[in-house]
Amino acid sequence: NWLLPATGLVPFYRMVDSLLDTEITLNYAWKDLDVIPRRTLPAKALVIALTPLLDDRASKALLDLRARGFDLVVVDISPVPFVEPGPSELDRLAYRLWLLRREALRGEYERVGVPVAVWDEGTPLVAALEQVQSFRRHAREAHA
Repeated sequence: NWLLPATGLVPFYRMVDSLLDTEITLNYAWKDLDVIPRRTLPAKALVIALTPLLDDRASKALLDLRARGFDLVVVDISPVPFVEPGPSELDRLAYRLWLLRREALRGEYERVGVPVAVWDEGTPLVAALEQVQSFRRHAREAHA
């Protein structure tokens, strides 16, 4: 569902309804940012991405949005609490590599000026978004 930019209570409830309607589906279709209607993202729009950082296509699309000049914030809906390493040494190695890959992706976002807030089980969204504010404050101070 694409929601047009708006402010107020009605657009807020549309966004909540849209989020409640989401579901995870396995999809092998290859789509890129060309499928996003042009008027959906006005110039200099703030894009807030809620993502578990699992899909390479989504990560690439978000980095592309940033390269196009959009103001981007990534909220990492962490799947880590729901994943445990398997019993073998190889399973544990794969788990550690997965964690390192996630950390590297977060670092890649931060290198291009995109704050990444980790929102995991037990953390209120407000606390996760405070991480974004802190990153943006430090980024402004570093530029000054």
